[in-house]
Amino acid sequence: MDQVHIRYAATALAVSTGRVQVHGAIKDNVHGVLACAPMSGSCWVDAGWVDWGSPDGPSPHGSGDSACGAVTVNPWIGTAETGAKPDLLRVDCGQSSDPFQPARESASQFDAAVSGLDQLCEADGFDDACEAALKRPGSGDCSLP
Repeated sequence: MDQVHIRYAATALAVSTGRVQVHGAIKDNVHGVLACAPMSGSCWVDAGWVDWGSPDGPSPHGSGDSACGAVTVNPWIGTAETGAKPDLLRVDCGQSSDPFQPARESASQFDAAVSGLDQLCEADGFDDACEAALKRPGSGDCSLP
């Protein structure tokens, strides 16, 4: 996936099996890239040349969106600006053995927050905001493994 721009999602990209290449921008998400455990052999994500929303790269190394699991992030857009020499393989970021648990929790919290909009959406004058919020990509049913 080249020139991909993923923003404002609970999880920008979740990979549990297979090999994926993503290049472009992954920023302003709750979680950036969640992949299987490093060295598990069940998946691999090449996320080099990605704009993580910060020149110091993805968290936990930098302050951009997270990259956890079997994810290659070097070089990212902004590496030359900071002179950073990051690890090629991201770590589990302190997650449980299930790297998708934080994404499921985020989706659940988001769904709970949005469910309160039903009452507000019944009031006059909020039609456009309600339509945008309820149809926002990444909202509603989040089918993670």
